[in-house]
Amino acid sequence: MLSVLNNPEFRRLWSAGVLSTAGSEISRLAIMLYLVQEQQSGAAIAMWIALRALPGVVATPWIGVMVDHVNPRRLLIGADLVRAALLLMLAAYARPWLVLAAALVESLASSVFEPTRRASVPRLVESDRLERANGLEPSTTSLEGWSSTN
Repeated sequence: MLSVLNNPEFRRLWSAGVLSTAGSEISRLAIMLYLVQEQQSGAAIAMWIALRALPGVVATPWIGVMVDHVNPRRLLIGADLVRAALLLMLAAYARPWLVLAAALVESLASSVFEPTRRASVPRLVESDRLERANGLEPSTTSLEGWSSTN
């Protein structure tokens, strides 16, 4: 595993994935707590979960094509900038309706980020180390497991 992390390009991609996932999961927890506190209703959280899932499901067929035709670095940075901007906007102007609207946009950005990150690994790692690189994937996404219900 360490030999894969000696590759500076892969190490940057992997680190960015870990940081991005950690930030996304922390913000998701904060949003759920906000909705519980403000709305005091399971329906608001259910609506938020649905709005986060729907765009990603609908957009998935086109994301793969986009990943193949657009610079992956730009897609990764762009998706994370969108998610960061949404989080800053919600921190400054938190309203339940805005949280729900942001869920739609965040879902699309996440739907771009994850497949792009995964598709980038074979481009950065030699074929004989690809298995080890893919073995690091669970550590990148393990943060998602504890909150996979959101």
